[in-house]
Amino acid sequence: MPQRDPIHLYTVDRHLMETAVNASGLVRRVSRPDLLLLAAIFHDIGKGSAADHSVVGAELVVPWLERMGVAAPDIEVIVTLIRHHLLLGDTAAKRDPDDPATIAAVVAAVGDVATLELLHALSESDARAASPAAWSTWKAGQINHLVSRVRRALAGETPAEPPAITGVERELIDRGGVGIVIEQIPGALRVTIAAPDRPGLLAASAAVLTMHRLTVRTAAVRTIEGTGLQTWTVAPQFGDAPAAATLRADLIRALDGSLDVAARLARRNAPVRRGPAAAPEVRVIDGASESSAVIEVRAHDTPGLLYAVSSALTTLGISVTSARVHTLGADAVDVFYLQAADGSALSPARAREVAAAVAVALG
Repeated sequence: MPQRDPIHLYTVDRHLMETAVNASGLVRRVSRPDLLLLAAIFHDIGKGSAADHSVVGAELVVPWLERMGVAAPDIEVIVTLIRHHLLLGDTAAKRDPDDPATIAAVVAAVGDVATLELLHALSESDARAASPAAWSTWKAGQINHLVSRVRRALAGETPAEPPAITGVERELIDRGGVGIVIEQIPGALRVTIAAPDRPGLLAASAAVLTMHRLTVRTAAVRTIEGTGLQTWTVAPQFGDAPAAATLRADLIRALDGSLDVAARLARRNAPVRRGPAAAPEVRVIDGASESSAVIEVRAHDTPGLLYAVSSALTTLGISVTSARVHTLGADAVDVFYLQAADGSALSPARAREVAAAVAVALG
């Protein structure tokens, strides 16, 4: 059967075998190699119906595994792996791994460290079998970070908290004004931006990064000592990244109004829009965080999308504490963690109002 997702190189049956071959190279990482290989062979067996293939597959394999003589406790593990084989990849890409609710959701799904290790190996085997684009140094790092935090939680330890402030951030705060530092990290660049906190800072930063053809993958935002601190993970679309001094100069101009970022982004978008796109969809993700409202934005992937969302949220008086940016073909699936301007949580009703307003702004 052909795949629906263009990221896949192989038909479903070939993909299952490729996944099993990849999993055979990871058997030393897990305590039960036999369960890993069985899950690899069957993980996508539910494809072909309109229902969630992970759920369908988990139901289909039970009588087959029973006829094979697999013990009942082992069947439960395989069923868990099949049902949740997309969990780590999706969570790492679309949820904040430093939010306790994110860790709690994964802990509830896997149940123990042995199953977590199996799911980690299956996730890598599955992605590598899809295509080279589906598994990168960046994605591996995202999932490794998530797995590390979940493993500590399963072991009864308190997950290590991110440092209250890094050395780079401390230096930028002490220096004052607008400051930018660019650092190389595995598979990406980390751009740290510090500036006196003010409404519109996030939107201006997003616009400047986009103008310089830096693809944004994640963003984290906080305020310390009156300074707005932003940590962006980006990748150049092509060539080398711009110098930090160049980004700083443009951000200062964007903040004082001498650089019309909206016009610049509009000109960039004009040649790439071909025909009508489906209307944007913005929805609230219930239960994704205890401290923030979480909205998911699905829209045509245009260079100014993150700027447009950030500008709309600024107009609404909403603060973004974290964002995860994910591109699927021509569409973007971006997730934003939101709080009121004073740092308080949004009520469910207010979160829905914000989601509706963002949808109108994008539409």
